[in-house]
Amino acid sequence: MIGLGKMLTIEILFEKMEAIDLEEVITIEQASFSSPWTKEMFYSEFFDNPLSFSYVARSDDQVIGYLFFWEVVGELHLMNIAVAGLYRRKGIAQRLIEKMIEIGRGRAISKIFLEVRAANVQALSLYQKLHFYQIGIRKNYYHSPKEDAIVLQYNFGPNEICHFERSEKS
Repeated sequence: MIGLGKMLTIEILFEKMEAIDLEEVITIEQASFSSPWTKEMFYSEFFDNPLSFSYVARSDDQVIGYLFFWEVVGELHLMNIAVAGLYRRKGIAQRLIEKMIEIGRGRAISKIFLEVRAANVQALSLYQKLHFYQIGIRKNYYHSPKEDAIVLQYNFGPNEICHFERSEKS
């Protein structure tokens, strides 16, 4: 259950994406990013990429968020995540990332990597809360507008808490 106001709560399901979800996912993508993935990129990722996993957050049979990640040689790489405008800042992105972490634990994954725009303070705060820490910067990684990417990592196992505490102190 997710609270949307003083008295309003909704049930959110987190489940594997289905082909029928792609049009709603693309709509969320286009409303969320200045350089959105194209329809062809989504379809290729969903149908043609054996490394790709995709999940949606659904409420009342409507897709309200999604994520795509890859599994490559014992590691996960978060490729894309977004939540529909009306549902942002309600914990949905966090739950999607937690779903990815849960899947990683079940598959004996060692690390998760991702890139995030340097100016995306809200996302950086969320990732830090979930124990991701900075390992680098990719200069001019993004365009429209041109911007650096912060490269983040999450470690499974006993080191994940240690890394988070270290990043909080700096």
